Amino acid sequence: MNSIDAGATSIWNGGLGFKPIGDSASADFSGSFDGQFHTINDLVVNKGIDSDVFANYYAGLFGKTSNATVKNVGLVGGDIAGYSNVGGLIGLAVDSIIENTYSSAMVRGQLGSLGGSHGGLVGSNNANISNSYSTGDILSGGIHAGGLVGVNNASGVITDSYATGDILGYNFVGGLVGRNYGSISNAFSTGDVTGTLNVGGLSGELATGDISVAYATGHVRSYSGAVGGFLGQISGGIIDQVYSVGAVTGGGANGGGLIGSSVGGTVTGSFWDVDTSGKASSAGGAGVIGKSTADMQTQKTYTDVDWDFTNNNVGVEGDWYMAGSARYPRLQM
Repeated sequence: MNSIDAGATSIWNGGLGFKPIGDSASADFSGSFDGQFHTINDLVVNKGIDSDVFANYYAGLFGKTSNATVKNVGLVGGDIAGYSNVGGLIGLAVDSIIENTYSSAMVRGQLGSLGGSHGGLVGSNNANISNSYSTGDILSGGIHAGGLVGVNNASGVITDSYATGDILGYNFVGGLVGRNYGSISNAFSTGDVTGTLNVGGLSGELATGDISVAYATGHVRSYSGAVGGFLGQISGGIIDQVYSVGAVTGGGANGGGLIGSSVGGTVTGSFWDVDTSGKASSAGGAGVIGKSTADMQTQKTYTDVDWDFTNNNVGVEGDWYMAGSARYPRLQM
């Protein structure tokens, strides 16, 4: 794979680094970018993280995209910083297609509790993301911090994607997305997640929309608010066929194996590991089922509630497989 060495950007523009493509709400990128499977190494974007001024918004390789296509490109290493709408690849994506992309850049946001939307790949998503991933860590003191996407808005769709980085945030903090209003399917997260309020292994909150055929494995910690192995809180929307196995720490009465707090929404056919999570209970109602590690590693546990293991990793017809080293279900992605 060919690559571009962008390490010199660390000293560009008086230390502000690379100026994102489409650097403001009025000058967004609306074309088609095909990276042809090249990588961009050690890119630095250093917008201010401490001041809520417009110049510190929209940080990433692209600041904002609108009606754009971005595909077949990877960011390797680097450091992307800004106050709000900050992502390794795109700060704010609107009505765009993002496919076959990835980032391992560190993403940093405001260290108080005001700035927000910090994601490993996309900060704020109103677009269609598919076949993409992020492995970089997220350091954010604001709201909406996620391993792949900070906030997935109502028109945002995420499929066949994952995140593995560790996340530190304040409110609405998740291993894949900080907060979800849109649609997520065939997705997972494995990073450890730490926050203060509404902290989840996959998402800090499901506000509306849906999450299906997904899992989270990271250790999830909350300093005071709701925390769950998969979701910190469900306020609305639908969850179906998900599971979590990570340890859950904190949250008090709002600390749950799969979901910390439930004030709305519907959950069906979903599980958490009571042994590895350290939690004997979960919010979410009758559709949330706690199982021992032995049961969680038994395929019948899932087929009893109609999870699809067709072909079991031979072909792509089914959603899940359990074979070889996959002691828990894994996705046929």
